[in-house]
Amino acid sequence: MRGFEETIRNLHKMTKAMELDAFDVAEHIAPKMEGYAKENRVWTDRTSHAKQGLKGKATYVPRIYIGARLYHTVDYAEYLERIAEGKYAILEPTRNVFAGQFFDEIARRIMWRMGK
Repeated sequence: MRGFEETIRNLHKMTKAMELDAFDVAEHIAPKMEGYAKENRVWTDRTSHAKQGLKGKATYVPRIYIGARLYHTVDYAEYLERIAEGKYAILEPTRNVFAGQFFDEIARRIMWRMGK
C-alpha cells in the first residue's frame, strides 16, 4: 500500500498548492476590483465616504473557501446599490468585469500545475 499512500500524500500537496495559487489570484484581483469600483462609481460624491468605504479583500479558508470580494463599509451602501433599479450600483457591475479574469487565471494556474 506504500504507492497508494504516497499518491494520496501527493494529491494533498497538489490540492494545497492549487488553493494557494487561487488565493494568490484573489489577492491580486481584490485591490484591482476596489480601484475599479472607486474609479467607475456612478453616484456623485458629496462627502467621499461612500467612495472611501469601497473595499476589496481576498479571503482564504483552507479546504472551504477562496474568494475576492468587494464591499461597502458605509451604512447607506445598500441604498446606493438598490435605489433607482440599480442605477447607482457598483458592486455587481465590478464583479462582472473581474469574474472572468479571476476564474481564467485560476484555471491557467491549475493547468500549469497539472503539467498541461
